[in-house]
Amino acid sequence: MLIGLFAISEVLRRVMEDHTMQKKIGKVTSSLPSLPMIKRLIGTITRSSLIGTFIGILPGIGATTASMVSYSEAVRWSKNPEQFGKGIEEGVAAPESANNAAANGAMVPLLALGIPGSATTAVMLGAFVLHGIKPGPLLFQQQPLFVNTLFLGLFLSNFLILVMAKAFIRVFSNIIRIPYSILGPLILLLCIIGSFAIRNNMLDVWLTLSFGIIGYVLEKYNFPLSPVILGLVLGGMAEQELRRSLIMSGGSWNIFLQSKIAMTLLLAGAVMLIWPVISQFSKSEKQKGLTQ
Repeated sequence: MLIGLFAISEVLRRVMEDHTMQKKIGKVTSSLPSLPMIKRLIGTITRSSLIGTFIGILPGIGATTASMVSYSEAVRWSKNPEQFGKGIEEGVAAPESANNAAANGAMVPLLALGIPGSATTAVMLGAFVLHGIKPGPLLFQQQPLFVNTLFLGLFLSNFLILVMAKAFIRVFSNIIRIPYSILGPLILLLCIIGSFAIRNNMLDVWLTLSFGIIGYVLEKYNFPLSPVILGLVLGGMAEQELRRSLIMSGGSWNIFLQSKIAMTLLLAGAVMLIWPVISQFSKSEKQKGLTQ
């Protein structure tokens, strides 16, 4: 399902696009920022990184929101806001710093609470569950070596990317020169092989292709795929905890209403569930009022 929703749907979407721009791609070059530029951008990078980390910790918001918020804050704090959108360095440093920070911040709810903070960490949660690793508060006590290894990997990756990106950016840029008539079928072939190799079952292949079509239709009509992934990964855990709670209460649903914390969380969830409907209804009513 994950392969279909993310990979197959992306192949289908790209097939429908216009690929004539590939003929206009020139020579790709790259250079690291100079030390005076880094000193000038240190305030923007620090502020955007803090914003990205905080937003990344909030489950389900994602790096896109962090980039947009940090960009708007960079414009607000800048002495030359009119230069944004015209190539000013702060306009690049702010969203990219927030984007990178949000990716690491999303690991906080995943490891501490077992709640993925983004679609990427939702996939990681699925991998953890597949290998018998249950994220949560006890993870730091039961598997400290795993947690420390994960932290070390995240720490090293931020430094190694400086070395690897400079060397390989020109190599990787050549991928976009490959005609998608070749690249698309190759990706599709790898997806089919990967889905079949999990259990050597053709049913998994058909399931992957089916959810690829579903993912393409959802994206075509602007439905995000992240909630589907979160439901897929967290659905089983939610059912398990629901059964556990009902067993503890002897089958009584009042256990969810006895605690003030539980009531607060239930009310907050209900508000978040119905708020988009109310917001959309109020917008439509305002538009009707303006047209009349």
